[in-house]
Amino acid sequence: MNNSIEEIMDALVDSESVTGAILVGKEGFIIHNAVKSVKRDVEEIGAILAGSTGPAEVVGTRLDKGELRQAMFEYSKGIIIIVNFGEAILGVIASPEANLGLLRIETKKSIKGLIKVLTEM
Repeated sequence: MNNSIEEIMDALVDSESVTGAILVGKEGFIIHNAVKSVKRDVEEIGAILAGSTGPAEVVGTRLDKGELRQAMFEYSKGIIIIVNFGEAILGVIASPEANLGLLRIETKKSIKGLIKVLTEM
């Protein structure tokens, strides 16, 4: 069983299709990152992740759909899942060949562990 943020994030990135995972606070500061092959500044990605949830939250509020939990973006060169939970945001970066169902299951499992670890801090 994974007992630390590092262990949880590393286990997520150990998946063949996941190329990176970045955990940030709502303000965009990196809590932890486990990145295999992302050719960008991780600090910049963290700030972008934190800022990217705002417009989606506005849409959810306007349509009376509640708080944003998760967003998935499929691009020609990969997939990004953004999960909004508590005071943190998890960004998962995967290859375009990733099995979306399996990716969501792995992400959900990681979130459960991260919530447990973060609430114990």
